[in-house]
Amino acid sequence: MNKQMIVSYLVSLLLVAIIIAFVDLEEVLRQVIGFGAVHFTVISVLSIATFVFRGIIWKELLKPFTEISLLESTYITTIGFFANNVLPLRIGEIVRAYVLSVHKKIGKVKSFSSVLAERIVEGLTLVAFFVAGIAFLPSIGPELKQLILLPVALFVALLLVFLFPGKALAITRKLFSGFKFFYKVEHLLEDFVSGGKAMRNGLRPNAIIWGASIATWGLLAVIYHVAAVQLGLEFSLAELLLLVSVTGLSVMIPSAPGFIGTFEFGFILAFSALGLSAEAATSMAVILHLAFWISTNIAGLIALNRLNLSFSSIMAMEKVEEAKERAVK
Repeated sequence: MNKQMIVSYLVSLLLVAIIIAFVDLEEVLRQVIGFGAVHFTVISVLSIATFVFRGIIWKELLKPFTEISLLESTYITTIGFFANNVLPLRIGEIVRAYVLSVHKKIGKVKSFSSVLAERIVEGLTLVAFFVAGIAFLPSIGPELKQLILLPVALFVALLLVFLFPGKALAITRKLFSGFKFFYKVEHLLEDFVSGGKAMRNGLRPNAIIWGASIATWGLLAVIYHVAAVQLGLEFSLAELLLLVSVTGLSVMIPSAPGFIGTFEFGFILAFSALGLSAEAATSMAVILHLAFWISTNIAGLIALNRLNLSFSSIMAMEKVEEAKERAVK
């Protein structure tokens, strides 16, 4: 196990320990057990539907490189999220790129570039949700607003690189022109920044890409609303947008498999900003987390079967990453 993986587990353990220390676990358990089975099933089914919208985004991003059906795109996307449930450090993004490169015979770097482009789109959609939410919530303190500055800067910078790859590569050449290693990896960098090509092809692909991303997180807002109502919580649209954006951005932090700790941390952070209890935040987070985990695993196993892949091939990705880490050292 490399250092990055150890750190990811420590991050999750630390966050879980903090939650256990400061939350009334009996109250959380009472609310989780009392949550209705029908509503839990509805949430689980709706969460699977989000993969279809993500499949639409990725299918459109892949058009400049390969033809892929919506079903294939959705299956591979689901496998990536399933891999994130069983492997740390969001390795599912790498798994998805690997499966695509094998399934469609395109380069791994170019495959990963398309995955990264999708992550950028979804990240900026969450940022937009956050901005829309706080615009109608003047009571939100400056602390939460300051936390969003880093992801905003990161996603905007990456989007500019993907929208203007020629300029980005030209700047990189000037910075590293004196280093011999740069000429060996220059062609890899060209593939790496190619994932946003579809977004440079006019209005129609952008309308599909960004529209599907809004639909993805909009559906998740509906899921959050269903869970909140069942728990006796009331959220305005602005509060739902804030909640979805903060929790969505929080799970981008590298962690143990299944976003353990980071997902719950996002809820506590958002609930605290809204003046709600940590117990209510943890209860809702645990219920949603469990629903997402179960539904994603079931959908992931079905997708693996449909593409004639095995669970062991996904688990082997962790060993591949460890071997790469040793080779670099």
